[in-house]
Amino acid sequence: MTGATDRQRTTIVVALTLLAALAFRLGLLDAPGEFDEFYHLLAARGLVDVGLPRIMDGEYWRGILFTRMVAAVFELTGSQGLPAARLVSVAAGVAIPAVLVWWLLRVAGTGSAILAGLFAVLWPQGILEAQFVRFYAVQGLCFLAGATALHIALDARPRARLALLTLTLGFWALALHFQISTAIGIAGSLGGAAMLLARRFVHGPRGWIVLGAILVTLLMLGGAVVVFSGLGEKAVAFYRWTPEHAEHLRDYRTFYFDQLEQTWGPLWYATPGLMVPALWLRPRLAVYCGAVFGTCFIAHSFGGMKALRYLSYAMPFLFAIWALGLVGLVQLIFGMMRPATAIGVGAACAALLLTAPFAWRSLELARGQSLPPRGDWRAAQEVLGDWADAPYVATTRELHHLAHIGPYDILFGPGRISELIPPEDFANDIRTGRPVVGSTEGWGRVLDCHPDGLLVTSPYFWEVAGWGARLQPLFDARGYLTEMRQDGALLALRWTGTAGAPCDIP
Repeated sequence: MTGATDRQRTTIVVALTLLAALAFRLGLLDAPGEFDEFYHLLAARGLVDVGLPRIMDGEYWRGILFTRMVAAVFELTGSQGLPAARLVSVAAGVAIPAVLVWWLLRVAGTGSAILAGLFAVLWPQGILEAQFVRFYAVQGLCFLAGATALHIALDARPRARLALLTLTLGFWALALHFQISTAIGIAGSLGGAAMLLARRFVHGPRGWIVLGAILVTLLMLGGAVVVFSGLGEKAVAFYRWTPEHAEHLRDYRTFYFDQLEQTWGPLWYATPGLMVPALWLRPRLAVYCGAVFGTCFIAHSFGGMKALRYLSYAMPFLFAIWALGLVGLVQLIFGMMRPATAIGVGAACAALLLTAPFAWRSLELARGQSLPPRGDWRAAQEVLGDWADAPYVATTRELHHLAHIGPYDILFGPGRISELIPPEDFANDIRTGRPVVGSTEGWGRVLDCHPDGLLVTSPYFWEVAGWGARLQPLFDARGYLTEMRQDGALLALRWTGTAGAPCDIP
């Protein structure tokens, strides 16, 4: 009877979590597209049309399984717009809180599971990624599922353990396919599992000394191999690499600390303190979750590339720590205080949680409000009008251009040069098959070859970033006439003149 009751309780709680997560993850389906979303949108259209992830003359293969899922949704729904493309991420984003709740119901109890699920449902970055045509929500779901299977396998029977470990490998292989940095989380998860196993099988001071000596020896041998093989230098270069447009974040080591502080407020500050009651309440689970999140937080903080979405796959483990800590704290308070006092303290804590930044932010996003500016080019055709027929077209936002206007001839992207092979003007971007230029000298050569053309850009690029002041003199020096049209996030510049120098574009 108890088993049936537990299953019924689990079904109800998980179902309610799914419904709550879904309710918070539909408000942005019609929002303007963010730059990276268009990679998968356009490549999925290519899969539907020609069977390849083609974008103009190039192909986009990164996260190809995700792109194939988007293409499958296109074929099922008959729509190839952003709302349909976002459904894959919606499904994954809704599943993440549900998997977290199911796991904690199994290993930590109802209170901790519901509280962790609440954090996951009201997670602003999770709400954004669940309506983002990119693989981060799917990556996070696969990593969480694999880590959950591994944790359960530690206490499972041999036959079940083999099945769970097989699931772990499968889910983690998928997560690695979507994002190679998942390896950091896998290392943290394996480290946490190793600590739990060591605690179970190592007894007495002598055992811990022997284990420590073995670990130190293995680390020294591994370090020697890495150093003398040259892999260390390559690994550090990969770990610290950033494209030119993100170089300002490379050494911003408190980036994630500051971002979590802004979103979660007092909860983030309380994390070390909450770890204490979490260890008291569920020591094995707290150690495991602490190893996963701690490893990811530290490693990503010192890495080169930084964005909140790169840490998202580790956030459910932080939610678990917070939930365990708060439930443990409440149990300790109720044990030390009179009931009336304890209820008052609990109510004050609940009010503090609900007034934290994440709660209000999540409500705004659920209503489709307060979305960070993305540069909306959906009205581009109306703004350009007859200019769209210019004989030569340049753009500074190639994916927006392809999604809302059509083909272009060249990308002016100073920050994109570092991503090319070779990293120089007029090299082709393999993702689109089109050349890229990123310097004023290179742009001058473009103008020499094409005295009649159109540049589609943004007011930010032209005015705030100062490229207008650098490029306009090149038009003037050649006697070209220029005219502008501007609306919202789009600025178009039409130039006409007579070629005054030989063309030497390769």
